[in-house]
Amino acid sequence: MIGDIETTVVGNIGDIELRITPSGVPVVKISIACTPRKREDDKWVDGVTTWVRGTAWRDLADHCGESLNKGDRVIAQGRLAEREYEKDGE
Repeated sequence: MIGDIETTVVGNIGDIELRITPSGVPVVKISIACTPRKREDDKWVDGVTTWVRGTAWRDLADHCGESLNKGDRVIAQGRLAEREYEKDGE
């Protein structure tokens, strides 16, 4: 289990979804594509893309939902959390 690790992610928005909880609290779910670039000979080459998912609540969620769109370049800062999931029984 990962503890409280502060991290910064720089990338482009893949998906962004703003919704309101039944109790009226705004929440936004966002995915960010992070693709490193490196110089090989005299041209830039893209590395493997890593997708990072994030969640924001309340005023920040409202702001993100109103001002961000798919493809926008972002810098996101927050706490890293680890989750487990099961797919097809594994």
